[in-house]
Amino acid sequence: MFLPSFGASFHRIKVEIGGDGQGTDGSEACFMRYPDTNKAQFNKGYAWWLLLEAKKRNPNIETYALAESWPRWVNGNASMNVGPLDAPKLSALYITTWVKGARDVYNITIDWVGLWNEHWEADDVMFAYIVELRSQLDAAGLTDTKIIGPDAFAGSAETL
Repeated sequence: MFLPSFGASFHRIKVEIGGDGQGTDGSEACFMRYPDTNKAQFNKGYAWWLLLEAKKRNPNIETYALAESWPRWVNGNASMNVGPLDAPKLSALYITTWVKGARDVYNITIDWVGLWNEHWEADDVMFAYIVELRSQLDAAGLTDTKIIGPDAFAGSAETL
């Protein structure tokens, strides 16, 4: 499936950053159930296995990761009316820790991260989260990881 010029010959793989919630094809386990990066567990879920298998078959495959659900602590344990992107520092910590885990534990570079699957937030919320995520990725030495935002986002790339 991931071999170049053979079969489906995929050149990009997209995986879910699990948050213990229902995703597209089932639930992907949460790797960090508490806001403590020292307790992150990078052996949970099938995304790691899938990334490793894809890289084994095609070392140049591009990687993309996206959160479909989040652990409750990311929104400060607030009511369900508050989304995880409303707490940009915590959301960015969660995503950055996952991307660092891919690099440090599995030697996999994540080329792109998305914001939040099939969710839309107000422009100011999206903007604040993107800026914080970029800042945390850069501080972690993940300057080559790009951020994918929604097509309809009114905030321009030049502003970011």
